[in-house]
Amino acid sequence: MRHLLTHTSGLPGLASGFKSLEASPERVTYSTADLFDAAVRDTLSFAPGERFQYSDVGYFLLGMIVEKISGRRWAEYLDQRFFKPLGMTSTSVLDHRRILKHRAAGYTIRDGELVNIRRIWDVELPSAYGVFSSVKDLVIWDAALAGGRVLTPASLALMWTPLKRNNGATGLYGFGWGVYDRRGHRWISHTGLTGTEYSRFPDDRLTVIVLTNLGAFIGADNTADPWGLTYGVAGRYVPGLFVGNEPPKPDPDPATTQRLRATLERLARGEEAPGVTPGLRAAISRAVLARRLGTLQSFTFITCDDEHGRERHGDRVRRVCHYRAVNAMGTRYHSFWLADDGRVVDYWSTTE
Repeated sequence: MRHLLTHTSGLPGLASGFKSLEASPERVTYSTADLFDAAVRDTLSFAPGERFQYSDVGYFLLGMIVEKISGRRWAEYLDQRFFKPLGMTSTSVLDHRRILKHRAAGYTIRDGELVNIRRIWDVELPSAYGVFSSVKDLVIWDAALAGGRVLTPASLALMWTPLKRNNGATGLYGFGWGVYDRRGHRWISHTGLTGTEYSRFPDDRLTVIVLTNLGAFIGADNTADPWGLTYGVAGRYVPGLFVGNEPPKPDPDPATTQRLRATLERLARGEEAPGVTPGLRAAISRAVLARRLGTLQSFTFITCDDEHGRERHGDRVRRVCHYRAVNAMGTRYHSFWLADDGRVVDYWSTTE
């Protein structure tokens, strides 16, 4: 179950799960038995615990476990165990047959045009997704979560602790939450494919919840990118979180700046990029990066944060260096986690 919760089970990723269902693309209604039959036909991508791969199949199986142990249907269990007792009156599990008051339709951007996202599958057990809610209800949920009304403090701490992989390396994911450290601030967060984001900064006593209806569609080259708004809001309340507010300073290592810019350009072209770990290279979207670098006007040093050898993806990080990139669309901030030998262990960008 730990492997399922932390997406380290080896089950297929988002674009390849329930593969056998692709034989009937016209179908939109699936029973639990249909999905389970497809799940057992899927093949493992790697040995459990070897690495991280986000898998809806895993969370579907967790839903089956909840139904088995509780003796209730998934929607009934959530409603009776959490939603009703907490007073979350605007929260429910997906049911396409139900007329839901104030329901927001989902959209995405395809070929430069705003279109319906068309997530119309009627799934009997949508435990991998499919909860409708409001910011008001999620504030109730967040207070209950922090107050011990949902889980015990010990279980909460366990949920927000990154799991160690088979090789002893610590990842960036706990039980259903991403677990990060950003400039000395603990950051617990998760996004939703339909354009939602829920972030907690527990040591700063701040939670930011953003719900949009502009999302992405799996397997398509989407330009919709609403994610990062929670971080942008948090940075206006948490001092030192943003790098864009740092005072200008001379670049102490122009050669590294040029090397990192060239690394991004190589990745955007699909070329080999020396000094980038294989896992990171696979995780970066070439199309998204190419779009951002296509009109790049400047790439300048901001600052580096000392990481004191903190572990990330199994490597010891010496420093995180931040850069300001300006293109035709605006300004983005790029952060590189660098090992002692200069290898890029991780990478992230944001608009702040």
